[in-house]
Amino acid sequence: MGKYRLALLGALAVSLSGTHVFATPPSDEDISKKIVGSWKAAPDSPDYIPQKKYGVESYAPDGAETYVVYSDASCKRIVAQVAVKWTVHPGILTTILSNGRTLRDEVVAREELPSP
Repeated sequence: MGKYRLALLGALAVSLSGTHVFATPPSDEDISKKIVGSWKAAPDSPDYIPQKKYGVESYAPDGAETYVVYSDASCKRIVAQVAVKWTVHPGILTTILSNGRTLRDEVVAREELPSP
């Protein structure tokens, strides 16, 4: 292997050693505390559904979750609403629907967003 190739591989290894690649996953307790609040899927998220772009998920500390879809960006008229339960264990956010079906999402990282 040539020196150039070794240097390139070394540079790649350094660039991959950022916090998101080798970070320790957050604890269940940390996830449970940080998820409380209302969230909207960003357009570049794999959870984004264009037909429900005005959807908001609200997580309560007691494990209750409400998903509300509004008719437009003003968020004044509700089109659909569903109440479910949520839990975190072990590093998996599990949503329990009213029919007993479960949705699972592994939490691999948590980023603090800058304040507006």
